[in-house]
Amino acid sequence: MEAKLREMQENATMEEEDRKKRVEEEERRAIEEKNKQPVFLAKMNKEVFGNGDMTLEGRIASRRHYNMKE
Repeated sequence: MEAKLREMQENATMEEEDRKKRVEEEERRAIEEKNKQPVFLAKMNKEVFGNGDMTLEGRIASRRHYNMKE
C-alpha cells in the first residue's frame, strides 16, 4: 500500500515538473513570436536600409551612401 502511494506521489511530482516546463516553453515561444518582425519588414530592413536602421536619420544616411558619385 505504501509503495503504491509513493509511486503515485512520484508520478504526480513528475507530471507537475513536466507541466511547468511546458508552460515555460510556451511563454518563451509567445515572447519570441511577439518580438518577431514580419518577413517583409525584415527583408526590407536588410535590402533597403542595409543596417536595419528605420529612423529618419538612418534612412537619410543610407540614401546618401547610394547617391554619392565616384
